[in-house]
Amino acid sequence: MAGVTVAGRLTGDLTPGEDNGLYRISGALDLSSLDARLLSEVMLGADQWALAEGNGVWPGQALGAPFAGHMDLGLDLKAAKLWLDDLTAIETVSAKLRIAPDSLRFESLEARYGGGSLSGQVALTRNAGEAGFSGTLQLTGAQAESLVWQRSGRAVATGTLDVNAQFETSGRSIAAMAAGLSGGGTVALKDGELRALNPEAFGLIIRAADSGLQLEEDKIRSLFASQLDAGTLPFTSIEGSLSMAAGRISLRNLSAEGTAAALLGSGQINLNDWTVQADLSLKADAGEDAVAGAEPQAGVIFSGPLGNPERRIDTGPLMAFLTLRAFEKEVERVERLQADILDRDRLAREMKYFREAEDQHKAAEKAAAERAAAEKAAAEKAAAEKAAAGNASDREPEKVPEAAPSPEQRGNAQSTGPSRSERAHAGPQPANGDAIGELRPSRKDPVRHWKCRAQWCRIQRTCGDRKRGAAAASGAGEGNSRCAACAGTAL
Repeated sequence: MAGVTVAGRLTGDLTPGEDNGLYRISGALDLSSLDARLLSEVMLGADQWALAEGNGVWPGQALGAPFAGHMDLGLDLKAAKLWLDDLTAIETVSAKLRIAPDSLRFESLEARYGGGSLSGQVALTRNAGEAGFSGTLQLTGAQAESLVWQRSGRAVATGTLDVNAQFETSGRSIAAMAAGLSGGGTVALKDGELRALNPEAFGLIIRAADSGLQLEEDKIRSLFASQLDAGTLPFTSIEGSLSMAAGRISLRNLSAEGTAAALLGSGQINLNDWTVQADLSLKADAGEDAVAGAEPQAGVIFSGPLGNPERRIDTGPLMAFLTLRAFEKEVERVERLQADILDRDRLAREMKYFREAEDQHKAAEKAAAERAAAEKAAAEKAAAEKAAAGNASDREPEKVPEAAPSPEQRGNAQSTGPSRSERAHAGPQPANGDAIGELRPSRKDPVRHWKCRAQWCRIQRTCGDRKRGAAAASGAGEGNSRCAACAGTAL
């Protein structure tokens, strides 16, 4: 029938029921294909989807009259495909279809969508000129790559998708119903990867900056985008919450686990114009490149039509990190240079100190050596003088005190000795005599003997120390009248 295979059975009673006046029809239908839009016109009015005005996504004209009439239809429905629009269909549908004058319901819905299982229930109702749409749906095990958009011929994400959602809306047109959608739920994506989000891009940019890359935002953005496309970001789980308001489905508090870089973000699908807006923040662990006050972070923004949004890279946070890191490296370089200068100054001071200490040590050693030598020489000299004084005292004759001569003896000496005039006229002395011999002590002249002995002793003391050897050799000593040291000269 119209290109659709129909199989099944129908039973009913064409007699209106006594309680509500409705015609009851029940049975089972198995269809190869069913268009959900045409089915919904039972409640929305004829040709609602064909009368879209302008360029709007959703028809904006007022709803028509439902034509379910007085029918009360209950069917066990199966359909190989249930088309939601020209491109989107759910498969292997199994549900209980209930159509009444004011409602159309899919109960105990079971289907396949995106490679996963879809279950739940939905209801489309009418109340005068206004329609309402509500439902609860659970999608488990869907393949994300079959549901997300593609970039360069590849899906931007892979993994297993689970979604739970509850929603409701109402309005006097299909567009008004889309704009009034509200609800909530959860979303989880597991064991997949995000393509064109290479976490190693941060390290490559940091190395390039260290190698002299100019920190200009356009250059950094271009290089970072090319490095970002060169890899993927694997993850174990990405989870977030769903909220619906004013026809917008928002993904909030998205966070990733098991990734090489932290991923946070949010997204929004606007059902009013079928556009998407997503803002992801990718942050890497700086490790040894970390600096205080900034982190290697970049924003990845998707915006535009849901089937092909445009990607934009926000490198503002990354620029701040690179600039601060470059500043800190310059500070570290200056500090190292200052430290080297201080080390060299300290080393120079230490070398000067040690040189001066060594010079002082050498001077002290020299002074000590000279002092020791002087003390040794003084000690030797003192010892020699002491020894010489001892030897001289040993050789000095013992003085024998003599009694003073009596007046008679002094008189005799004066009378017996020659007078001065007589000695003057005495003439030359005998050849064997000398002056010293004349002064030699005489036992007959006690006074002269005492004088001569004293004179002899004085000569012995003054000359004997220097000429002791010569004096000894010549026989000088007690009882000898001649001093070999000063013979004939001192006297």
